[in-house]
Amino acid sequence: MRNRLPVISIIIPAYNAEKTLKKCIKSVLRQTYKNYELIIVDDGSEDNTVAISDFYAERYSAVQVIHSENQGVSSARNLGMEKAIGDYILFLDADDRLIESALDNMVPYTSEAEWVIGNYVMIEEKSGSIDNLCKYMREKADCYNKLFEKCQHFYKKYVKIGLISSRKGVRNSCENI
Repeated sequence: MRNRLPVISIIIPAYNAEKTLKKCIKSVLRQTYKNYELIIVDDGSEDNTVAISDFYAERYSAVQVIHSENQGVSSARNLGMEKAIGDYILFLDADDRLIESALDNMVPYTSEAEWVIGNYVMIEEKSGSIDNLCKYMREKADCYNKLFEKCQHFYKKYVKIGLISSRKGVRNSCENI
């Protein structure tokens, strides 16, 4: 039985991501669950990714930036994992966003599972707003919770719903919104 809330290490590998990185970082900073660290791994960017990352690291204690030469997304993720102190790892691509309650929705499942895996929704910003999508997802949350309660025997044995994975097991990716 866990006596404390788990720390979630959120790792964002970023290469030339100036067009999407701010929204990604803001979606993490808006989380209702605050026991996290955000690690942005700048993978040798040649645009304003460095400046954007440093801006948030200077203003938020939960944000840190690792600057490295360009070695690809897998190396960037591995570098982030080496620096991570969390109980769980969440990979978030620089063009992804989390709904504000994503971590809060996942953390309750961590006490019984090594992995917490979730779903994603892809949207085009031109066709619909994030606010409308988040409202829709909150309305559907009760339905999804009931579905997963019925499948609980499977999830207790193998996987729980969510987006994060234990540092003990294979790391998993996250949600695109």
